[in-house]
Amino acid sequence: MDPILLLTIGKTAIYAHQAMICAGILLCAPLAVLAARKDGLPGKNTVLFAPLAVLMGFLFAHLFYCLACLSYVLYDMSPAVFFRFWDGRYMLYGGMAGCALAAWLAAKRVRGLALRMMDAAAPAGALMIAFVRIAEGLQGNGYGDYLEEGSPFARFPFAVLDNFYEEWAWALFFVAAGYAVFLYFFLTTRKSRFPGDRTLWLTGLYAAGQIVLESLRRDDFLRWGFVRCSQVISAALVLFVLFCYTLRARRRHAAQKALYWIVCGAVLTLCLLLEFAVEGRVAFLLFLSPQGCYIAMTGACLALIGCVCRMRALYRSTTFCIR
Repeated sequence: MDPILLLTIGKTAIYAHQAMICAGILLCAPLAVLAARKDGLPGKNTVLFAPLAVLMGFLFAHLFYCLACLSYVLYDMSPAVFFRFWDGRYMLYGGMAGCALAAWLAAKRVRGLALRMMDAAAPAGALMIAFVRIAEGLQGNGYGDYLEEGSPFARFPFAVLDNFYEEWAWALFFVAAGYAVFLYFFLTTRKSRFPGDRTLWLTGLYAAGQIVLESLRRDDFLRWGFVRCSQVISAALVLFVLFCYTLRARRRHAAQKALYWIVCGAVLTLCLLLEFAVEGRVAFLLFLSPQGCYIAMTGACLALIGCVCRMRALYRSTTFCIR
């Protein structure tokens, strides 16, 4: 699918996805600063955090992309691609890592301030993810299988028209954006129980949902051999979030914590098997249609979300207040 051209100024072409990214930055950066000020964080640090997050987000999104397809960059392109940050090759998880580094730099070694700034900015970060996903669709990416001719879903917002093949394809970028908007409203009504809590919660919930959304994609995406990079990173992030919540609830409910870890391991294993089953590589799952595999994977990702939420809930039961 081709990117949507908005206008041309001289020799400079301005595309719809670029305008969407700029709109997201102009909205989400002030929202993050306002949320930080509302939480009583130092003004100088929060004002510094916003532009640093934009800059570091772009830089690390590009660097992560280049590292994820390192062999392609080195042998089919040029190492100079690493320094062409304006080329349009980005990876969302790299941008998230860049924003985390920006918070650390803006905190200026004030203990706990970086995590508190990230917590304050977490809802705005979820909203920015929605803008990024919509921009991805406007660029011509983030879509799934093609629909059958005459399908009742062959219309917005369910599908997008591929102008090259003149066929409709599932608009996964719109589903991903909708999930991110849900996380934005969800997180705005929740408070952090400890520094970094809301950031961990956003990371775990988003990564768990991204496992199935990444599997449904049929456009250009990053692979390590036959493995999709974003799926591996998402699974690793879910495990990291569970580990952090396990440390926060370390004194009690050992049986519950063990149960959530077992469920998480079983569910991630199931996701791996279902990913192979879609391509017909798992003999004992051949009875499942591709649609059945994706339904089962969606249920597995919902179970991962449940594990993250239940593990987080253990923190309150281990906290004691002395009055």
